[in-house]
Amino acid sequence: MFKRSFSLARAIFSLEDTPDGSTIVKVKAKGEAGVSELSSPSVRQERLFLKRLECLTDVVFAILIWQIFMLIPTPDSIGKTWPSLFEYAAENGVLVLVVLVGVGWVIVYWIQSNILFSALKATDKFHSAVSITQLFLLFVFLYSMKLGVDIGGSAGTWAFESISSTAIGLCAYLAFEHARRSRLLLHEDVSDEAAAKMSAWANAAPISTGVTIPFAFIPGPVLLGFSVTWESSFFIYPIVVAIIKRFSRTTAI
Repeated sequence: MFKRSFSLARAIFSLEDTPDGSTIVKVKAKGEAGVSELSSPSVRQERLFLKRLECLTDVVFAILIWQIFMLIPTPDSIGKTWPSLFEYAAENGVLVLVVLVGVGWVIVYWIQSNILFSALKATDKFHSAVSITQLFLLFVFLYSMKLGVDIGGSAGTWAFESISSTAIGLCAYLAFEHARRSRLLLHEDVSDEAAAKMSAWANAAPISTGVTIPFAFIPGPVLLGFSVTWESSFFIYPIVVAIIKRFSRTTAI
């Protein structure tokens, strides 16, 4: 009995001497692609990288929300005053609504990021690279919004904003889908079914923003340089989420 247990332990763990004379324990983990070996220092490093990535992500999202709110005109920013709040709303109400829609989508991606990160115990090169790419695309999204405000809305600026927001969602989906398929990055208490549902839910955002791309080129009423048809198409997100949830209940992913 003891000999069999020792053989099993040796099949799972192995000792390896390092050049400095210390010994590390290597864990053999079986994944989809076969058997790979992860040393305990490597595991600790990947978990530390995940914490740093989470902190960086929160900082970027917070900065982005603040910068988008700064797009709302104020007397100090444009050197103009309004006799009443009603006149301010009449002149800038559409822009305020556009900013709120942009902030709403950033908050959706922030909540999504926190939920997906909560299922992870570590990160790797691919997951980190895609996640950092998502952070870069967040600033591209901010630039697309500023471009529409500064030079005026057009089919090009609207499509640019839709494409950048879709790319943000795709990065979140691809990063988590990679973690789901490898299983090595997920917490042990996250089941395959739960991970599949989370991945499907993460796909709802890029699907919704992807749908808005053709609406940028559809003729419709334009108020203060912003397409009513295009802006309204962003509100399709709850419908897409409901469809995906209903689909995931009836279909094995």
